[in-house]
Amino acid sequence: MSEISRGLEPTEPEIKLTVGQEFVNWAEHHWGLKNHYTITEEEGSESCPYDYIKNIFIHKIDEIIKKRL
Repeated sequence: MSEISRGLEPTEPEIKLTVGQEFVNWAEHHWGLKNHYTITEEEGSESCPYDYIKNIFIHKIDEIIKKRL
């Protein structure tokens, strides 16, 4: 049994992305989405961090897909 287990290496489980996560990752890479989001946060303004906007995009895309399935 030890001979068999020596040849096997533990693998990390594959992380499944939602369609929203996959699309936003693609948009960041191919469209430079994160780089083009240059709104600076200012006290009292309506700006917010990119990560917050990213999560809104992801959840909205996933929500639209769930409604259509």
